[in-house]
Amino acid sequence: MKCLLVLLIWLVWHKGSASFLDEDCALIRSSDVDFRVSRGHRAKLGDTPWMAVVSNQNDFLCGGTLITEKFVLTAAHCLDGQSQLFVKLGVYDRSCATQSCRGVENYNITRVIIHPDFNPNQNTNDIGLLELDSKVQYKDHIRPICIVTDDAINMNNINAFTAFGWGKTETGQASEVLMAVRLFRRASEECHFELMHQVREHQICAGSATGDTCEGDSGGPLAFHDGERYIQVGIVSYDHIQPICVVTDDAINVNNINVFTAFGWGQTQTGRASQLLMAVRLFRRDSEECHFEFRHQVRDNQICAGSARGDTCHGDSGGPLTTVVGERYIQVGIVSYGTGMCNASAIYTDVWSYIDWIVSNTW
Repeated sequence: MKCLLVLLIWLVWHKGSASFLDEDCALIRSSDVDFRVSRGHRAKLGDTPWMAVVSNQNDFLCGGTLITEKFVLTAAHCLDGQSQLFVKLGVYDRSCATQSCRGVENYNITRVIIHPDFNPNQNTNDIGLLELDSKVQYKDHIRPICIVTDDAINMNNINAFTAFGWGKTETGQASEVLMAVRLFRRASEECHFELMHQVREHQICAGSATGDTCEGDSGGPLAFHDGERYIQVGIVSYDHIQPICVVTDDAINVNNINVFTAFGWGQTQTGRASQLLMAVRLFRRDSEECHFEFRHQVRDNQICAGSARGDTCHGDSGGPLTTVVGERYIQVGIVSYGTGMCNASAIYTDVWSYIDWIVSNTW
């Protein structure tokens, strides 16, 4: 499970004796829960009786959680535009056919409830409910997750979580077996930098340097452990796959922008390409300096930028040169070429010079 996601907060608590939405919510059965694990790993069989598989008539869509005997909680974007939905409970391995997997139960959906303020363009209020066609009879392997309904726990004091889902793993394929990953709260500034917009009041930004949720994990739970139960505090909402902003008018004069950020997976000081997306702060260089370094003039449709403390390098080509305007990254350039040492200046294709060509081919 690999990607940084924002998770929707839907409860805020204060420490104390908690009241649960369903007092029969599941206890953790195994005694060897390992909270030191940070990479995605198989969830422990029997510890997640609340996990739900949400699908349409054709395919798996998202995860979800059983929260009462009649309702499953999931992300609104999983439900938006779907005409017919189904829920499976008691699932651990999705590849196991229902008829051969004992304990799996299938439910039709009688009502889809999407939060009235859900905005798919802004990814806000990404929360929804599914009403099952019959009441669930609780068993050891099918039981609701715990949701606190009072102010007994302060959500802002919880900084370590576990997320669960069947989403993509490092193989690039969705997992057939339920996976779990340890995540940690990220500072708003860090998330603003990575996601290119502000994290809103009713959202949590969480991640890990060695693992994260990804496509297919949407709708699943972000939870923490209180000693004997998993308590759900969030829903996997979205990742950072969104288009970057490209200005199509003359509202911003690129020639007046002198500070940039470039992104890429190119070669680092180790001499090898980075496995993690890297960013570097760069500054516009004057024409004479770049002429001296590259032995040719920087053209009108190019930007020369660099820094004494970092540079783009082999493998960064094609990536964006950006600037921040308000709450958005605006792409102003494309990594083109640089020096072989990757420690000085580099040349970036000026996006604005080609804006008519971009618009004519994409609109």
